[in-house]
Amino acid sequence: MNKHSDKKLKSGRGTVGKTPVVGAKDRATNKVIAMPITNPDKPTLHRFINTHIGTGIQIYTDEALAYKGLTNHPHQAVKHSQGQYVDGDAHTNGIESLWSMLKRGIIGVYHHVSDKHLHRYTAEFSGRHGDRTEDTMAQVKGVINGMHGKRLRYEDLVAWKRRPSVSTEKRKKRPRGRPPESEEVNFIPLPASFDEILQAVVRTRTPEEIEQMLAEERDENRRRDKSTES
Repeated sequence: MNKHSDKKLKSGRGTVGKTPVVGAKDRATNKVIAMPITNPDKPTLHRFINTHIGTGIQIYTDEALAYKGLTNHPHQAVKHSQGQYVDGDAHTNGIESLWSMLKRGIIGVYHHVSDKHLHRYTAEFSGRHGDRTEDTMAQVKGVINGMHGKRLRYEDLVAWKRRPSVSTEKRKKRPRGRPPESEEVNFIPLPASFDEILQAVVRTRTPEEIEQMLAEERDENRRRDKSTES
């Protein structure tokens, strides 16, 4: 990400002073995979390619020297440093669209991303990129189904610790974020699917309540129509 002039390390370009992220896009399925790495060197990038990309699949990259010497994949590079961005089928425009989406999300929404949670942001935007052609309800369904059986407490996310107890009556306030140990907490289990969630929402209203809501809505519409005519 870009930095103010006084915060730049002025030690070179590329990943200097930043956490590198590597990614790949399958042109056949438009699915992407991306993850933070410690060092964008040759062993790391070759290991990423050999692990996540099938043997014999064509690889297109920029001219970074770390990509040279791939033995399990045919490889072609474009020379960005010379102003070459497309050479026949060779280009990196697909994965560049993911980097653009990720950077815009960090700059416009999150503003700051720590190394500790960078893999979560990267996974989020990889999923968004892959599902961007789906309609809204399909995306919501995918998110809900992905949440089932998983739990991330705020305490675990930020490594929160209980503050020491305060003896004075004036400050008998329990810590934020979790109830005292003596207080029982009943967690509502998540439904197994998106359809079950919809059914659960419907079950929160009795038939009589639903009929009353519809009647009130009809009365409101009649009053609105009369006021419009007058």
